[in-house]
Amino acid sequence: MRPTRSRAPREGKRHVLRWVAVGAVVILAAGTLAAYLKYRAVYDSITRVNVPGSELGQRPPQYSTDSENILVYGDDSRKGLDAHQQYILHTGNDRPTTPTPSCSSTCRPDATS
Repeated sequence: MRPTRSRAPREGKRHVLRWVAVGAVVILAAGTLAAYLKYRAVYDSITRVNVPGSELGQRPPQYSTDSENILVYGDDSRKGLDAHQQYILHTGNDRPTTPTPSCSSTCRPDATS
């Protein structure tokens, strides 16, 4: 009589992991397909109307495309401005962006009362 081979526990775990992986892929694919179909249903439900150019009315003139955009980069210093100039130019106060808290000895966790 031949001895029967029993399956090792590792093979059973691999079999389960394969089915879990296949199930995850199927669920992911079904979710993606459902989301796409919902997107298409909403997109296709939008009513589109063609408007002839004569009904658009007066259109603004088309300007030359030879324009040049210039980025101005500089420092945000308010030195030399008095209070009136700061008010007129809407510059605000010259203060740090993050206030530095001051703490006395009562703020420390190791302070005894």
